[in-house]
Amino acid sequence: MGDALLASLKAAKSALEAQIVHRPATEHEWTDPDDIPAAPVRPIAPAVPAGDDAVTTLTSIPAVPLDVAMYGDKLCGTCKKLEITKERFFVLPGNKEYGEFSQQDSDITDLGPIAAIGERTSCPLCRLVYVAIGAKMLPTEEDGLAVHASCYWATDGRRDLQSPWINASAIRVLRLYAHTPGNTHLQTQGFVSPQITMLCNDAPEEPYPGALPDVKEYFVRLRKPGSIDFDRVRRWIGLCNKHHTHTCRTNPMLELDAALKGSDHKHPADVLPEFRCIDVARMCLALVPAGTPYAALSYVWGRRSFFCTLRANVKELEQPGSLALLSDHLPQTIQDALCVAREVGQAYLWIDTLCIVQDDNELKGATIKRMDMVYCAADLVIIAAGSPHAYAGIAGVRPGGVAGRPRQAVEQVAPGLRLAANEHWQDGIKDASYYQRGWTLQENYFAWRSLVFINGTVVFRCAGADAWEEHIPESTTEIYAINVQASRAARRAEELNDIGSMEQFMNAYSECILSFGSDLYNAFAGMARQLMVQYNTDLCHGMPTRFFDWHLLWEPQNETHHVRCQGSVATGDGRGPSWSWSGWTGGAVFAHIWDWYTSDIGMVSHAIRKRTWIVWYQRKSHRSSRCTHLVRHMKDHDAEDDSDGSAGHHYGSRNLYGERVKTKHRFPGLDCSRRKPTPVCLSELWPSADHTDDKQPVTWPPKYIPDTLGAHPGSGFLQFWTVSILLQVGEPVKKDVDADRRDGDHVRLGIFGRSGTQISFVYVEPDWVKSQEETNGGGKLPQTREFILLCEARDERAPGNGNPDKHKKGWKYAMMMLEWVTPGAGGKHSGQNQRWSQGQIGPRQDGEAPVGAWSAYAERVAIACIGFGDLGEALGDGPVWKEIILG
Repeated sequence: MGDALLASLKAAKSALEAQIVHRPATEHEWTDPDDIPAAPVRPIAPAVPAGDDAVTTLTSIPAVPLDVAMYGDKLCGTCKKLEITKERFFVLPGNKEYGEFSQQDSDITDLGPIAAIGERTSCPLCRLVYVAIGAKMLPTEEDGLAVHASCYWATDGRRDLQSPWINASAIRVLRLYAHTPGNTHLQTQGFVSPQITMLCNDAPEEPYPGALPDVKEYFVRLRKPGSIDFDRVRRWIGLCNKHHTHTCRTNPMLELDAALKGSDHKHPADVLPEFRCIDVARMCLALVPAGTPYAALSYVWGRRSFFCTLRANVKELEQPGSLALLSDHLPQTIQDALCVAREVGQAYLWIDTLCIVQDDNELKGATIKRMDMVYCAADLVIIAAGSPHAYAGIAGVRPGGVAGRPRQAVEQVAPGLRLAANEHWQDGIKDASYYQRGWTLQENYFAWRSLVFINGTVVFRCAGADAWEEHIPESTTEIYAINVQASRAARRAEELNDIGSMEQFMNAYSECILSFGSDLYNAFAGMARQLMVQYNTDLCHGMPTRFFDWHLLWEPQNETHHVRCQGSVATGDGRGPSWSWSGWTGGAVFAHIWDWYTSDIGMVSHAIRKRTWIVWYQRKSHRSSRCTHLVRHMKDHDAEDDSDGSAGHHYGSRNLYGERVKTKHRFPGLDCSRRKPTPVCLSELWPSADHTDDKQPVTWPPKYIPDTLGAHPGSGFLQFWTVSILLQVGEPVKKDVDADRRDGDHVRLGIFGRSGTQISFVYVEPDWVKSQEETNGGGKLPQTREFILLCEARDERAPGNGNPDKHKKGWKYAMMMLEWVTPGAGGKHSGQNQRWSQGQIGPRQDGEAPVGAWSAYAERVAIACIGFGDLGEALGDGPVWKEIILG
């Protein structure tokens, strides 16, 4: 080590040690640099090239461990009934399954209670079943009944690339499942069905007549014991580099983004002023130019803080060897990711906490908004899916590391016939916190080529190969990516015209877990940018403004509840408004235009113009009366059109989609001429609840988390005119024909009109029911509630999945049940708002009663539908044209 470099490292060490702000320096002892040997950095070598002989994937099969068979082993009486022979694992001419798709081909054999199977230690198949089904993690009883394991013979084979859920019948497997008597599937386990099949080592040298020539590809091969076989990983990357040139070298999302924006920006360095990666060989940060290949790490942080890059230390971290000196201060998952990058020949690795300057808000914000590009442009994404937090490490990366690697389950059931569990990497997803986190959702989505570390093993995924696993030989079809490019291109075109693809962004992200509410929109920023670019839409608090009226009809699923902002702090409670999925937590939401109408965006775009009438405005702020049109995607529209309607095209009389609203024909007898928002300043409606000092935060009305996703953010409060009706809600008297489709613990209430007849249903969350016990008459039913009409929609599919526009019977008015909000009696210090079943915009005047008759804004409670002819069932004065502020 040169004197100059050593001096630089010593200086960097001193500066960095003083700047470790997230962990106490006393927790670690620094080793003097003079005592540190040269950093153990392997030379960065390219991934093993794939020569013509590289496609022969079974040439280097590891030997079976000598201790597979135990003295005294023999199949128990139950397992003998399965008639296991080597030939039975092949589908041959003359078998009824030959030439067919994969299927069950035997009766189910009950192997007995799991507790009893675990005691049959001399039966090799029972031992294998016990491990494969994960019996140690399962209860021995469920609902007072013993848990059993059963199996049956089934077939497996080559996947259909066009329909990857369909397999040809080439081999047989023993498929396992856990259940209680009566074949009730075990709830604890879910629907994982592990399989057992033969080791490819034991396939006969002379294949059986008629067996597929590549049949060995479908059996199980041995994994390297102790640690991951990086020779195999490099082989995978080499095969992809050679044979998947047209499918895996460029992420189509980058191509589309560049094409739509008329640019050639396909690398983060093209758009970010400082794009840094870790130089893996020199163990330091480095600014990399556009076009530089790099890998990226996707992992779960966890709640324990750790070292990160700051403006004060970034220069020191750019000194060669600086990260080697800091190795004790880096979480194990990050250290293991560096080992992975080194093993597979990646010269640069991007890791968020080190490569983003965490206290540079401008640069950090710009990078967060480009997370889609960071992961799309990565040559390889290292996904630590099996690591629950940053300190857990990556299992199997290093022999003897903090994260161990489980031994492969292999048993010998007869001389020369050994069986192994044919595990699938997806079986570990349900237990992996990685797949439940908000930040990692988009990182995994954008990864075009990835190494997924899960269950102590590694999986290589790319556009040409769904998943190459250590214990499964690579198929010739996936090695050469046969027909993959055309099929993926066709699917990509379909996705861009599929409104379900747009909705899945919201559906998937809404159920993810975030450690900090403030990350709500940041963790979605990359997906949001892709959604905005690909589907030509703006966002308003995470909701696409394109087809906004129909997107409002999303439904909360199991355990999903509205977070009611109380206005107790300046930023609310870290959630969005009630009308958006971002205002709800605890579970998923289900946006499903594709289900009740169609997935074709063209058809949706045409139909929604004629089935909506609300002219949507968003309020700019609480201390301003200014409102702006929510529309941002209409041609020639002035983005700064104010509520005075002075902009061109007279959008004050049109819905979001350019259609001139014709409410007098839809709602005869109502004066629906008013559409522009009434100037009102929310913070002045209740002066006693507002702040008196400009330096103090506004606590009434509550502020939602800042809308960092939308191109034109506002307050999140919508202001508009529509039809309002009063109806009663109470215990239902009619059966819900759609009850089996409802998910979760929401409470079903009936909706009743002036005739006393039940005209519909509404599903409300348990939290809302509980809140009614404290207000509104103690929650007694029935209650008179206010509903507003949103649009025309369907709550069922057209018969036979036909054209929904030709089936008029299914069309109804979609409506929202409201709850009006006023500040509590104690103003901003009370911490509680008052909620009312009815209300309207404006303050309560002295002497007026009841208090709920004059409120400030309304929130969503639930969505329901009524028939067009049911407007006459409205209570009180009947339907009225009314102005609403919705928060």
